[in-house]
Amino acid sequence: MSSADLTVLRFIEESVIGVTPDDSVKATGTLTATVNFTNADTITIGSKVYTLQTTLTNVDGHVKIGATLTASLLNLLRAINNLGGVPGTDYAASTEAHTSVSAISSDATTLVIRALTGGTAGNAIATTETATAASFGAATLASGANSTITEWKQVRFTGESLNFNIENTKTNEIRPDRTETDLIQTSAAGGGDVNFEMSYGSFRDWLQAVLCSTWAGSGTETLENGTTLRTYTVQKHFQDMVPQQYHNYRGTAVESMNLTMEVGKIVDGSWNLMSFGIDPDTGITDAQIGGSTFAAVSATTPMNAVTNLQDFTVDGVPYSGCISSLKLQIKNNIRAIQCIGSLTARNMRLGTIEFTGDMEFYFNEGSNYRKFVKGTEFDFSFALEDNEGNRYTFTLPRCKFESGEVVAGGKNTDVMFSAKWRGLYDANTDRVMQLTATPA
Repeated sequence: MSSADLTVLRFIEESVIGVTPDDSVKATGTLTATVNFTNADTITIGSKVYTLQTTLTNVDGHVKIGATLTASLLNLLRAINNLGGVPGTDYAASTEAHTSVSAISSDATTLVIRALTGGTAGNAIATTETATAASFGAATLASGANSTITEWKQVRFTGESLNFNIENTKTNEIRPDRTETDLIQTSAAGGGDVNFEMSYGSFRDWLQAVLCSTWAGSGTETLENGTTLRTYTVQKHFQDMVPQQYHNYRGTAVESMNLTMEVGKIVDGSWNLMSFGIDPDTGITDAQIGGSTFAAVSATTPMNAVTNLQDFTVDGVPYSGCISSLKLQIKNNIRAIQCIGSLTARNMRLGTIEFTGDMEFYFNEGSNYRKFVKGTEFDFSFALEDNEGNRYTFTLPRCKFESGEVVAGGKNTDVMFSAKWRGLYDANTDRVMQLTATPA
């Protein structure tokens, strides 16, 4: 049973979409035989024993001796992988796939096995045998090497719904026995939300990703909307499982960010992610990529909408009225490119970037409502500054209200101007939004 409190989210940026940066090498070993096996010969890999039999019995790890050495080695390969051949004939029907290695090839005299995960840990997987005419070249697998390029960054989050969603299609075949014979996977994709509380410096990478741009400057930095698609491998690490489990979502892009500022609350939001999803063969593992390093996690304080929301201006003038809520959404309209011959998407493309949101004002003056009625453009900006003095400033130089209403909703209520706004391209600044990060 796994606890959400012990689940870790990490990510690493991909240089090639869908490919996790990893130059680790998987340890390998070769079993070499000169003649066919005899009954009760054993091959041990790690802690799992494979027993060769002339008469097959249904015990996990039991393998049928074939008519030739080639056939026996092939049966052993299939048993290690629990794939191919005829279970119950070539190897025991109760056999389960080896959890640490896979068999990658066999021929007339050799069987090659390889650790499932890269790194030096694979060099400790023991390989022994009792067969008189077969032996491994060493007592353990060898040549595994750690990655030198895999640095994970941890995500600060309050909850998540990232999932691998598979569409299964039932067959429409009509049968005289009225049964359904199969359920076929026809498409799959990863996606979901990661909820967060805004804190300074904690989401530099994903702010770049949602704005499709790159931070510029040193010290005080700026970020504007751009055209660069960034993708990541996002990892969910379930620490309290035995063994621990890692789910790797490759080809993950930030589709949108939602940021909410309301009276009496911490500034919170969500990242909406879209992803190729989990590779069925390599995406779920019991071990971290060998040689992985882990960047330090920011420790800045979450910002609030009570004292940390500052300097709200409209048309360059500090707003003197009262605002009860402010929301910002940035959406990239990313398209997944689906192709026949592939269960998951093979690529992604950026669409139109949209900047939208909500504002709710106490209706004590009518200037903003007039902007809505007349369709007047306006600019606005606001800042979030934490208690240590770290500051984000959001500037949108050209906006319009999309909708608005001023209603007296009932007794003992305040009249509010509730509006939805949209950010538009500004030719003077060549952008829709600028984010400025100023450290304390």
